[in-house]
Amino acid sequence: MTTYEMIIDATNSSLTYSQREKMIYGSSRLGMLKDSVNVLGSAYTNTDTSNFIHTLGNKRYEFSNHLGNVLTVLSDKPIPHDNGGTVDYWQASIMSSYDYSPFGVMLSGRNFDNDSSYRYGFQGQEKDEEIKGKGNSYNYTYRMHDTRLGRFFAVDPLFKRYPYNSSYAFSENRVIDGVELEGLEYKETDNNGNVKIFSTISIVTKGEGAVPNANELIGYISASEVQYNLNSSIQEYIMNYATLTYVLSNFSSKDRPQFKNSSSKFTSFSFEVKDIGEFDIRKNFADVGEKFGRDNGVIIKMGKEEDFKENVMANYKGTNIELNPIYFDPSGLLYNSTSVNKRINTIIHEVGHDLNLNHCDPVTGEQSNDDNAYPETGFMSKSGDVLNEMTPDELQEINNSVEEK
Repeated sequence: MTTYEMIIDATNSSLTYSQREKMIYGSSRLGMLKDSVNVLGSAYTNTDTSNFIHTLGNKRYEFSNHLGNVLTVLSDKPIPHDNGGTVDYWQASIMSSYDYSPFGVMLSGRNFDNDSSYRYGFQGQEKDEEIKGKGNSYNYTYRMHDTRLGRFFAVDPLFKRYPYNSSYAFSENRVIDGVELEGLEYKETDNNGNVKIFSTISIVTKGEGAVPNANELIGYISASEVQYNLNSSIQEYIMNYATLTYVLSNFSSKDRPQFKNSSSKFTSFSFEVKDIGEFDIRKNFADVGEKFGRDNGVIIKMGKEEDFKENVMANYKGTNIELNPIYFDPSGLLYNSTSVNKRINTIIHEVGHDLNLNHCDPVTGEQSNDDNAYPETGFMSKSGDVLNEMTPDELQEINNSVEEK
């Protein structure tokens, strides 16, 4: 979010701190503000807190394509167009412009750079140009990517889950319709940069922990998938598409207005349900784990009544969701008095844990199951008889967690 600089003054035996960069965010990174601000209390700095100066030209805004590639960087300084002593319009100040090969090499003759200090480029990742030169190396969270080779030079941390795939492959060699996910896995994007999140949900149907009413549970999972999509920004995407279709249908081809692609990014969810039969931790983790860059997946099994606290319908343990049989087993004591919506809300809640949503103690910030840790609204609030609605912060957290895996 921000970058600080420390200056050591050996003469005066002091340290001076200043804020050098601040990231500009909307739903994702939009650019940065490059403006030096002294840290209050830092030695040997005279900081005037009563007057503030705004300087045009210090902001940088990035424009990217559906893969997140930073194509153009503009500053906030407008350039006047002189028409015989009169300014008739203003032009954008282009600081840099890039074009890339599929694996990230900057194309010769298709680059302009008037400000090499902007650190982000291919797939929106940070450049690492100190050793290999301009545009040849990018810093993904878990590994470094060499654009000239189209390969990582470190082994995939998840290589045991992908015996079929090279442990050095970049984005599984799919670089047109997808992006590398922080050096770990692959995720899909469409032509407008919209994200598709896949989650594998596996049901134990045999042996210990078997769910006797698996088909009913599948219905709850399907309803949960619907709620995730209805509550995410994909709903707005669908509505925009429907509106656009209606508007275009009311114009002749000659008079039809031109619409540019929206800069908004949308998230959709897809839950893949699997019957894994008997639960075997040694086998199931290898079988159910991440596949083709999909989310880690979660296993649903029936728990034991004595393992649950009062009024708790399910527990999330590691990658397992254990259901309380008194609410989910048709022979359970409270099964008939529990509404379908309440069970759906429970599945939504527990799958949310797998997507990195939590309920935390308001004081310590630590994960907690105490009553005051549950938010009043959102998918992570307590399960009631009315279907819960996802909050914008929860959707953002899901997007962030998928990017970090």
